[in-house]
Amino acid sequence: MYVIEVIPLAVLPPNVPQLLSYFFDKKLERGAVVQISIGNRSVKAIVVDSIPLAEHKMGLKKAEFQLKKLSEVLTETPQISDRQLHIALWLSKAYYSPLGMCLKAVLPPFFLKKKFPILPEVKIKIDEEVKRKPDFILTDAKNALKNILPLIKSEISKGGQTVLIVPDNQTLDHFYKNLSKDFETVKVSSSSGNKTLFDAWQNIQSGKVQVVVG
Repeated sequence: MYVIEVIPLAVLPPNVPQLLSYFFDKKLERGAVVQISIGNRSVKAIVVDSIPLAEHKMGLKKAEFQLKKLSEVLTETPQISDRQLHIALWLSKAYYSPLGMCLKAVLPPFFLKKKFPILPEVKIKIDEEVKRKPDFILTDAKNALKNILPLIKSEISKGGQTVLIVPDNQTLDHFYKNLSKDFETVKVSSSSGNKTLFDAWQNIQSGKVQVVVG
């Protein structure tokens, strides 16, 4: 038997625990998706840890509450990466926001919708000697392409990908139109529909896309 700690994909008040504990008869991997009950609500949640019940036995005996069992395991295959969990945790601490809301903000809007199944994250091995911080460039629109093209070409020559962040859809269309002439490019914004976002997500994850403009 295991104590399963989860992040509910729901908004909990910041002054209450953001990790909830349930029990289940087997260990679940971090990033697995489960169904839990919070009061009268049924909520999806992401597993962050599975701890043998024996390690919590004394604490649970003294507790004034009783653990509930998970309602259902939706997928045992991890659907959330450690990187996404860490970003959500940072957002929650930096902005004193509910952890579940921050995690939902990190995930694509089509996440867990039946028409758009999520594949396990592609694990890319990066040698220690080539690990480095990303390049950040602040530039004016007039010289933007001239300034960033050498970096994009350099990154692609090493098998990497480039993400270009712009302030509005008009600028996004401008860069997409120019960059897509020479590179496999996708554009992503809040105005993109779920089907467009899903296709872009899959192509980025596969490594097919060289440049993302968003």
